[in-house]
Amino acid sequence: KLAWQAKNLLLAKKAEGGKTELIGKLKMSPFVAEKAVRYAKGWTEAELTSLYKDLLDTYHNARRGVVDIETAIEKLILR
Repeated sequence: KLAWQAKNLLLAKKAEGGKTELIGKLKMSPFVAEKAVRYAKGWTEAELTSLYKDLLDTYHNARRGVVDIETAIEKLILR
């Protein structure tokens, strides 16, 4: 769920038309689009890209048994 939210924030940051583009082109619900646009203002595109990549890597490494998911997410949040 964290990766999905990070993806929504990244899409909101990249959307040129704001929430109307998210609702129209990406078929995102108006509530989710408005929330994503509002929260994305506090992040840069590079930060969101890095966060999304790190969350996906953490998830896949946990599924492979390389890391413990709880510990890895805690480390990610604390950095």
